[in-house]
Amino acid sequence: RPFRQALALYQQLHDRHLRGEISTADYLHHSNELLKRLVIFGIGHPRARRANDSEWLAVLDDISNSRAFTEGPGSALGNQRFSAAADADVAALHPVLLRFFETARP
Repeated sequence: RPFRQALALYQQLHDRHLRGEISTADYLHHSNELLKRLVIFGIGHPRARRANDSEWLAVLDDISNSRAFTEGPGSALGNQRFSAAADADVAALHPVLLRFFETARP
């Protein structure tokens, strides 16, 4: 159930970004917050609570069995999202996040 809810919330978030209701920076922050809650409370990953930046991206890679977060579009969810010029290729990030929701389910 947490995975279905998280996916539904993510899809709403993505739709809001596509409609221009939220900025790319807000999309990144909210997506990251959603993933963090899912990984901590839905999966119970032991390193997730204290992980940040590259360690957080490595946790996401571990869960998704990919390199899409440390080496791909998912890297936008690292500390670079706090930059004044935070930007991301949302079109490339979106399928990575959808795949995460599908593969992370225990």
